[in-house]
Amino acid sequence: MDYIVIKIGGSTLTNMHDSIIEDIVALKKQGYKPLIVHGGGPFINQSLELQEVATEFKDGLRVTTHEVLSVTTQTLIGQVNPSLVNKINQFGIQSIGMNGIDAQLFDIKPLDL
Repeated sequence: MDYIVIKIGGSTLTNMHDSIIEDIVALKKQGYKPLIVHGGGPFINQSLELQEVATEFKDGLRVTTHEVLSVTTQTLIGQVNPSLVNKINQFGIQSIGMNGIDAQLFDIKPLDL
């Protein structure tokens, strides 16, 4: 079986149509192993606003302070990822949610903008 990486942007997640999940189900039935990478910008923006955490962008990238990172982590791991996993599971595909913290999947370094 071949893996296939699918990126779903945060703005797509805000109005996610069943057809997207149906396409993922079809890929699975064709023998692919879908790996979904998702964004969450609109959800993060809303959480930052609700928690009154200021944020800024430079060259189209969010400047991630410790406070912004905390809210972002809470939002992606606690809200966005579980919601997406649940939706996929409702279509009969067993799925799990992972994040960059799990098993230290990512080695990250800050950008100097």
